[in-house]
Amino acid sequence: MTTDEADPGEDNTFIRQMNQLLADEPPVVGQWFFKQQVPLDGRKFVRCHFEECTLEIETGAFSIQECKLTRCKYSFTTPALNVVKLLNYAHWHLGGLGTDVWDRMLQSVRPFMNADGTISW
Repeated sequence: MTTDEADPGEDNTFIRQMNQLLADEPPVVGQWFFKQQVPLDGRKFVRCHFEECTLEIETGAFSIQECKLTRCKYSFTTPALNVVKLLNYAHWHLGGLGTDVWDRMLQSVRPFMNADGTISW
């Protein structure tokens, strides 16, 4: 392991801070958002419906459980935008390897699809 690599057993400050941020805020439960700009960071959404909304993501420190997204747009700013750019680059450069490679790569980051059609992650 090089000095730049983190020890897998080492405490991850970002994850700890993200979990604390989500724990400090009460969850948003059962709300319907229609044609709104909705900042997601720092919030936990449970059984909500986002319809024709613009979902704003900066850090990725948010939680969605059993929610429905209908015709939404996504607005990413740094650092989340950097992750989107990396995935976009990987998608285009893995294209020649076939969709099975791309599918395997993204398997770990796909949301969980609930039986009722909602998603969670």
